[in-house]
Amino acid sequence: MRIMGVPVPLLGLGAHDLVVLRQHPERDFRASEEQFHSRTLLNIVQGNPPIHCFQAWEFTSRKADIAAFHKVLGRIHRQVGSAKMVDHQFLPGPGLYDAGRFFVQQSTFSDGTQIYVNLGLDPYRDQNVRLPAYGFEARLAGGEVLKGSVESRLQLTP
Repeated sequence: MRIMGVPVPLLGLGAHDLVVLRQHPERDFRASEEQFHSRTLLNIVQGNPPIHCFQAWEFTSRKADIAAFHKVLGRIHRQVGSAKMVDHQFLPGPGLYDAGRFFVQQSTFSDGTQIYVNLGLDPYRDQNVRLPAYGFEARLAGGEVLKGSVESRLQLTP
């Protein structure tokens, strides 16, 4: 029997506006390439601040990543850091019984900000959003939109 665990931001839904959260500590940055993608995207959809996990000797080679993380995650956290997460959903995948239904997540904050992420390898598309593989779209209250994807580095789409 295969057991599947799906992280759900229950603490974020209940206490996002009370404390600065460090979500998903169980995910080791070095465990696999996929962990890098999922940790970054989960921080985006949950409105978490930029948190970096690396060794001191890695700093020089990771400067561009750190700058990109702060540009995106910092901007999102400035917007929703003191707002309540009022809704979190797993959007339907391509098939009813497809495990991919847990790959696309959407969260809504009390200020009206909506954030979508795709933790899967396949692009996602519905009537509201189009996301590339490992993609994100943050529709901030006030009209600003941040979108892009996490590849080996976080990439912003103009």
